[in-house]
Amino acid sequence: MASDATSLLNRAQVLLGNGQPDAAFLLLDEAEAESANNLSFSYLHGLAALESSRPGIAVLSFQRAIRIQPDFAGARLELGRAYYANGETDLSQREFEQLLLLKPPPEAVRVIERYLVAGEQRQVRNVASLNLTLGAVVGFNSNANSGLSRETLFGITLDEQSRETSSSYTGGQLGVDGKLPIGDHWELAAGVDGSTRRYDDTSEVDSDSYGGQLALSYGSGSYRITSQFGGEQRDIGAGIDYRNLRTGLSVLKQLGESWLLSSSYSYGQLRFSEALENRDVNSREANLGLYRFFNHGWLKTVGAVALLGRDKRPAAEADIGEDWSRKLLGGRLSMDAELSARWGLALSYINLGIDYDEPFLAFDGGNREDRLQLVNATFTREQLLCEQCSFQLTLGYTDQHSNNPRFNFDGSNIGIGLERSF
Repeated sequence: MASDATSLLNRAQVLLGNGQPDAAFLLLDEAEAESANNLSFSYLHGLAALESSRPGIAVLSFQRAIRIQPDFAGARLELGRAYYANGETDLSQREFEQLLLLKPPPEAVRVIERYLVAGEQRQVRNVASLNLTLGAVVGFNSNANSGLSRETLFGITLDEQSRETSSSYTGGQLGVDGKLPIGDHWELAAGVDGSTRRYDDTSEVDSDSYGGQLALSYGSGSYRITSQFGGEQRDIGAGIDYRNLRTGLSVLKQLGESWLLSSSYSYGQLRFSEALENRDVNSREANLGLYRFFNHGWLKTVGAVALLGRDKRPAAEADIGEDWSRKLLGGRLSMDAELSARWGLALSYINLGIDYDEPFLAFDGGNREDRLQLVNATFTREQLLCEQCSFQLTLGYTDQHSNNPRFNFDGSNIGIGLERSF
């Protein structure tokens, strides 16, 4: 029997070493009833459970190992990690603090301190809060009106509003948001905000907007489920404004310590003013994302989100007499980095392909197909001028290509902003 148990543990260790924690857990779990009182088995069973995203089972296994040998520092360290992964932050903090009293080696101390800091940050997030944010921005856009970089189209001379126009701009924003934890698992969050932007050389695209959002979330262990509702009213100049209402559901699943899986589904209604009411849109969109977190070095987060949606609106009576639809398929890549103690960098790249079933919009008699690409880099400097102030430098580039030349445009943007939180 002893040789069989040793062979089982050796096989499980090989699987864990080869990056197969799920297979190791299933192998060990079959023998749990007869091996539960074995110290090595309980510890290895807990490791396999934790690495295969079963933190609740890992907690029980490490607790059992500590009952067998109370001074087993390795099991206490892993129990703290399991508590944290299972969303039991208070127990995790207590376990790590007790472990420090045992004077673990330097490498273990670094791991413990990292978890203690993360736990404190998580506990802060679980406290009711109310925040006020004021912001101002100045910048320059090489194509503020998303116009064409040509003077004629199909032999017709374009007016100034249709041609590419560069302009400097100024803007401001005001926002209030708060959150209220409800019990151990629920949280209610709400916010309202407003913004304005004014262009010096193309005032027809001046814009004002205001909106609000409400969210209710439930978190337990490695899951968080959030339902949300939001609305925005925006005036985009030239007598045109629209109202955007959206509701959705999102699910976050923590995969071990370093990975996060996200999925969401949303439904929205975009309603234009009377001048463009035939462009009203009802939209549905589904997203699936995967994020990787890094605990060492300057790189903090890398993420990828796949987007798949379908938009549909009823055609106006004066239009072509039938509904049209819009299919969107693309993705988003993002990266967050910590360049120094106070400087951060966020990069994003978005690539969307949109297929409009609108023969009347395509110059060649076929459907209209667009490809939109957006690249943004934002440098952030915290605690500039005051403790609650942050400085932002944003660089952006937008490029849209279509099989209808009327919708081709590109442009770059640079903005400098300052935010103050209260």
